[in-house]
Amino acid sequence: MNKIEIYKKIEEEAVTRYQKRFYELGETPRALGWGCKEDQITRFEAMRKNVDFDGKIVMDIGCGFADWYTYMKSKGVKCKYIGVDIIPEFLETCQKKYPEANFLKGNIMVARDELPMADIVITNGTLNFKQKDISNIEYTTDYIDYAFEKANEIVIVDFLSTELTPTYPKEDLVFYHDPRIMLDIAFSHTNNLKLVHDYAPIPQKEALLIMHKKGD
Repeated sequence: MNKIEIYKKIEEEAVTRYQKRFYELGETPRALGWGCKEDQITRFEAMRKNVDFDGKIVMDIGCGFADWYTYMKSKGVKCKYIGVDIIPEFLETCQKKYPEANFLKGNIMVARDELPMADIVITNGTLNFKQKDISNIEYTTDYIDYAFEKANEIVIVDFLSTELTPTYPKEDLVFYHDPRIMLDIAFSHTNNLKLVHDYAPIPQKEALLIMHKKGD
């Protein structure tokens, strides 16, 4: 298989997986593969502390149920929100909740030209699944390359770190990124960046990679 075929296969498998979770679990963090709402809030708060989203066009790749937007609205953050996902049921749920926002079915790995530009591109959880047909580092490198193309100002990527929480058992189905390698990928695009690796484990050790396109 060529790379596009691999990425289409990954999409098909993800659609099957998340549709099954949605019909079994409903509109919950667990349907998205997250532990609980409190964990999401910890992640979103770390993002809000490090980036000013007010007045920005924000594209959320893998938006799920638009929980990021829900949180930011609750904090008074005013932005133009574009949610992108590959799961039709997620997008339908989101559009009913937030008719003022824009929700698109799309896969940045195979059809990024169909996605709009945004001031800030964010993605949460999309790099966590262990790949079978391609190395995770190659997948992540391509993902960040493509996200960087679609951002006018900032790209924010979260990932599970190899610097594991000592008390949390390593899981077989997820991939842990070495933060040093993530920095190498980021520095190939910009020298104006930040690695946020100091917020509370939720429950595994997560990190945020924040890359600015301007100011190199």
